[in-house]
Amino acid sequence: MSDDEWVSELKRLVETAEQEVTTAVVLHESWKPTVRNTELLERMGESFATHTFNIIRWALRREVLLALLRVWDTHQKAVNVARIIAELRKPDAMEALISSRCDRDSPLSHHLAEHLRGHLPEKIESAGALVDKYTTKDGEAAEVMTKLLRQRNVSLAHRQREPQKATGGNATDDEIEAFYQDTCRIIEYLMNIVRATSLDMTDTASVYAHHARFFWAAARGERTPGHPNYREPIRPEDINQ
Repeated sequence: MSDDEWVSELKRLVETAEQEVTTAVVLHESWKPTVRNTELLERMGESFATHTFNIIRWALRREVLLALLRVWDTHQKAVNVARIIAELRKPDAMEALISSRCDRDSPLSHHLAEHLRGHLPEKIESAGALVDKYTTKDGEAAEVMTKLLRQRNVSLAHRQREPQKATGGNATDDEIEAFYQDTCRIIEYLMNIVRATSLDMTDTASVYAHHARFFWAAARGERTPGHPNYREPIRPEDINQ
């Protein structure tokens, strides 16, 4: 494979990973109000509507985890951020990336190449450190990845024919949030390194968080005033009249 072909394939992989993680961001921001917005939870209360609300909340959470884990999948045909990092760590990788960015006919190409030689290694190292955190044996969050993969394989991606014995707990909400944030940062680094694109996933998140606020503002259970099926509760004194 030529350097140009290698860079093109790497760009395709990074773009696919970015699309998957953007999907996770959209779902995550739609899900967050369902567990963190106390006013929303009070409006839902205990009602028939709350049952469907809980189903939607569960489905959003499930899809967030599946979307995030797709970019960590070790299946040969899957887009895997660890494999992308492995490619970037190859000895000739940086020069191939620099060559793809620099116009050899430009008088400024030499200056750009020198800038990239000082800039790219730090970015690759930062992205690699986050990946190693979850994928190396002694990684700080290696156990979290084990929990998430077990959770996906046992109860999220498909149903088991036979009930599986518990071999450890699921990842906590705090661990999942950290995994989500780290995955977003990895994609930001890769977009910068490979596609020369400055990306801030928090900007994407803020847009969909704004949309979610408007959507969930209208949600309420049928026992809350404002619901089309709301009925005033019967008071004891009304019964005695």
